Amino acid sequence: MSADTLRRLRVLETTAAPLPPVLDAEGEVDEASRAATSTASPPPIDEFPLGRRHAILRLRVAASSPPELSVLQTLAIAGRPVTAELLANVACGLPAEREQRVESVLAALARLEEREIVGRQGPEGWPGGDEVFFVRLWDYVPVALETVGTASRAALHQRIGEAWLARLEHEGDEVAYEVYFHFRRGTSPRSSIPYGLKAAERFLRSFALEKARRVYLSHLPLLTPSRCAGGSRTTVISMSYRAAHISTYKYSLSLCQ
Repeated sequence: MSADTLRRLRVLETTAAPLPPVLDAEGEVDEASRAATSTASPPPIDEFPLGRRHAILRLRVAASSPPELSVLQTLAIAGRPVTAELLANVACGLPAEREQRVESVLAALARLEEREIVGRQGPEGWPGGDEVFFVRLWDYVPVALETVGTASRAALHQRIGEAWLARLEHEGDEVAYEVYFHFRRGTSPRSSIPYGLKAAERFLRSFALEKARRVYLSHLPLLTPSRCAGGSRTTVISMSYRAAHISTYKYSLSLCQ
């Protein structure tokens, strides 16, 4: 961290005005009061006003090393706790060698944990038994996303979707939504359709009707008349029938049109 960044961070973090010292009977400053006010800690970061909080977080993100920033960007785009293995497979700017990538990710995660930016959850607290990592304060997510360009973000979504796709065969349709979510925002949005339909079917079985409807709606821009050939036309008809059970006749008609 540069001296200028450190100075600006200290100024931003020390925003609370010091408490007025307590005076003793003679009107002198009580030394115990002076010590208490001079050693008072700044308030927690989540108690700062939003604008000032983001200014602090931007400086903290800017102070990250390239591997730390790459891991933080990947966690922000993943949008949920993920394993170190997934991070090593998809994060950008890491060494080409597999072993070096893993070491780089683990070292970056350790530093981000020390800085209280990233947290971890052990196997006993997460389905599947894998230790996962997550961004501790959600406000870091939009700040980290600011540092990722549009094309890079789409490429990272695509790689994360492919990582989830590798788990789809072993975990059934439970992770279908993750595949759909990232492919829909990736470099090939139309590849998300079959996984979106699988995720929507799962939502229907659990009566999460609004979630299913949102998935169906997200497919509409991908299925324009010029693209609705062969299997895509069948997909639209299938979606319209399902939508009829979820929403109104008008919505189902719009799908058919």
